[in-house]
Amino acid sequence: MDLSKKIQELSLKYSKDVNVISIYIREFHAKEGWQLPQSTTCYMQPTTIEARAKIASDFLSKNSPKNVLNLWLDTMDNKNAIYFKAEPERLFITKNKKIVYVGGEGPFGYDPWLVEEWLMKELGY
Repeated sequence: MDLSKKIQELSLKYSKDVNVISIYIREFHAKEGWQLPQSTTCYMQPTTIEARAKIASDFLSKNSPKNVLNLWLDTMDNKNAIYFKAEPERLFITKNKKIVYVGGEGPFGYDPWLVEEWLMKELGY
């Protein structure tokens, strides 16, 4: 959740220059899969876009009370996650409809602090 808070911070801090979007892909810590020991909320793997939307909505209500996160949903075939090798997570920056920054593959390469360094350099902060 610290990562989520950092993404929200970036979204607020750089909102005049960038639009931060998160895409919710398949549930990586589903009840019937690999659960994290510290996880207090665990869902069954959604099988419909409506079920995926419900989990995303629950996440937003618990973790983004001010609606800072702009959360989109991947398709049920996880097309975006697979194409961008973003399983379970990855950071990208786009400019003029082109990808200008690609972060490392998650979970260990997912580093919002590196994104902020890049933003500060590129945006002249």
